[in-house]
Amino acid sequence: MQSPGTALAVASQISESLGTPIALAGRTFLITAGIGVVMGHNRYLKVEEVLRDADIAMYHAKARGPSQTAVFTSSMYERMLRRTVLEDELRAALNQHLLSVHYQPIVDVRTGKLPVWRRWRAGFIPSSERSRRTRLFQ
Repeated sequence: MQSPGTALAVASQISESLGTPIALAGRTFLITAGIGVVMGHNRYLKVEEVLRDADIAMYHAKARGPSQTAVFTSSMYERMLRRTVLEDELRAALNQHLLSVHYQPIVDVRTGKLPVWRRWRAGFIPSSERSRRTRLFQ
């Protein structure tokens, strides 16, 4: 396909086709699909690169919700690389026992009590939450 518009139209047709409910064994099922679109086939040397980028776009589409489509951009690849590096660094830090947990209680000055626990948000923690590594901190 030569244009993103054509590719998006085909993706929309696929989503609409899948959107028809299916009755099976007395139950109704709705199928949705996250669709990743890759344009610029001339810049790819290997089919694996096209599939990799389509996969990255598909996960972006799925993150938006059911029956979404995303067109791959180089920034998606760059974000995936950054996330992968952060996850690798976190894994290495955990394996080498380089992380420690420090609690800094926040006290309500009016009551002198500790409020409900609030999660600390830093660069690597959201990445660890997605990769289910926070259980190591609990």
